[in-house]
Amino acid sequence: MKYLLSTAFLVCFYCSAMASHIVGVDLYYTWISGNDYQITVNLYGDCGISSISAFNSLPLATPEICVYDGNTYVASVSLAIQGPANGVEITPVCPDSVGYTQCNNTASATPGIKKFVYSGIYTVPSPSQFWRFVYTGNNGGGSVSASGRAAAITNVIGASSSQLEDTLNNIVGNNSSPILTVVPTPFFCLNNSNGYSPGAIDADGDSLVFTLVDAINGNGVNCNLGGPVTYTPPHTGADPLSYTPGSFSLDASTGQIVFFPNVIQRSLVVYNVREYRGGVFIGSCQREMSFLVVTCTRTPPSGGFGSSTMGQVSDPTHFEICAETDSFGLEIIPVQEIKTNSVTIKAAGIPVNSFLNITDNSTPQAKAVFSWNTRGLPPGDYPFNVTFTDNGCPLPGTQTITYVIKILPPLSITATPHLSVIKYGGEAQLDAPNTTPYRLIYRWEPFEGAVDNPNISNPVVHPTVSTKYTVYVKNQWGCKAQDTALVYVDPTAHDIVPTSFTPNNDGLNDVFRVVNLKFDKLIDFTVYNRWGKMVFQTADKNKGWDGTYSGAMQETAVYYYHILFEKPDGKLVDLKGNVTLIR
Repeated sequence: MKYLLSTAFLVCFYCSAMASHIVGVDLYYTWISGNDYQITVNLYGDCGISSISAFNSLPLATPEICVYDGNTYVASVSLAIQGPANGVEITPVCPDSVGYTQCNNTASATPGIKKFVYSGIYTVPSPSQFWRFVYTGNNGGGSVSASGRAAAITNVIGASSSQLEDTLNNIVGNNSSPILTVVPTPFFCLNNSNGYSPGAIDADGDSLVFTLVDAINGNGVNCNLGGPVTYTPPHTGADPLSYTPGSFSLDASTGQIVFFPNVIQRSLVVYNVREYRGGVFIGSCQREMSFLVVTCTRTPPSGGFGSSTMGQVSDPTHFEICAETDSFGLEIIPVQEIKTNSVTIKAAGIPVNSFLNITDNSTPQAKAVFSWNTRGLPPGDYPFNVTFTDNGCPLPGTQTITYVIKILPPLSITATPHLSVIKYGGEAQLDAPNTTPYRLIYRWEPFEGAVDNPNISNPVVHPTVSTKYTVYVKNQWGCKAQDTALVYVDPTAHDIVPTSFTPNNDGLNDVFRVVNLKFDKLIDFTVYNRWGKMVFQTADKNKGWDGTYSGAMQETAVYYYHILFEKPDGKLVDLKGNVTLIR
């Protein structure tokens, strides 16, 4: 299938945009052993005729790396080209167009890009938090002309040459930079929502933080450091693109950029990737690239999370699952404008022991299911990259998206107090406070008739016998936890009536009544004076004697009571005693 309008426009834009030959630069390092580090520069060169002279110098280049400890110059390292010396073509063309780009024939209408890799070993002489490895644009012989940026960049004034800087804190330990697996040569469609991910994979498992920073113009000669480029207002290094207001976002944990470009542009973008190990900064690396926005007749395919058997999809690229979860399945569904186009799915950097099952690949029905068992895995973010490519030709639409599986910390709950002692007929207040920032669903058991509300964190319970209560909690992701609290009922501590009362209408202890019979049936409650005359009688446990008989107040004296009640198990309890009336 041909996309003539978009391809022709793209080719013409490339012809005018690449008078200088470098369209992207990576700078990273890899720990070898001891204090030895391999420093690598990737140069992405335009094969077009307009830059053929500079392009042809790339196989002979020996990029210079300037090493600093803080602001102190230490050494320079010349990098050597790694095979193949003529570079590797990475032009994102369809299979039918391989071999027909400008990398094979400069007269071709299809642009071409080659990747050249240069590396060298440097022995770091001592521990320091402030090692800096700087590529100043010098590709050998003190010349900066061989590292010139594309000339038609729209968001800066004067493209000049590239300067990138990596850092290393080797006091913390050895470190290798993350590898950015997606090539820095993307094009995007005007007036469409677009996304780009650098596809970072970090072999050390460090936490990554992505920012966009100012591009630097390289000085090149004698390790002289350059200064920031001048951006065309309102652009900045942190906000380098032109887009519909409110449409731009950068995921700091993956580097995923989403934006809705509203003008044709070729914008200079610089990623700075900081690494943290156990919360401590350990190093950084950089990538410089161009975002090319053109008019398209179709948009590249993308994809998002679909349904899952467990956990929760928080957005199309982020999924959260509980720690210690058995195997779960999570759909990844391609999305494309033309439903009949074939889509090829390719994954990179999936977590260890996880699996991505791709079905009907390279067909319109392609989809994938990610599965994993999180038992024994530490909480944290686990990113991986999926590339979606359609069957457009000669330039297929392609997009890499970084997905993040977040394993949540185990949920815990504590029921307090763990042991309560109450009298028979009494009550206890239990509590299992929510110490998370999320809502919890509560369930207390057993609850039949003994818990005021089993679905709150702090119920009041009224057990008739000693009872172990269990609280079960669950959050929105299905993470679960439980704890227990024991309420001991002392059967010997059964205060039924007070020993005295003062019926003086002050509202305090004015009535002699039975208490602590919440679960018992009162059969008879009778009060007698010292001569044996009955002055009060009831079978209602809510009523009591107010110190009068036939409307007359009774004198201060000792009175006698008889109480008969039935316990929940049917056992009858017969109590006799005395109470003092005080006026």
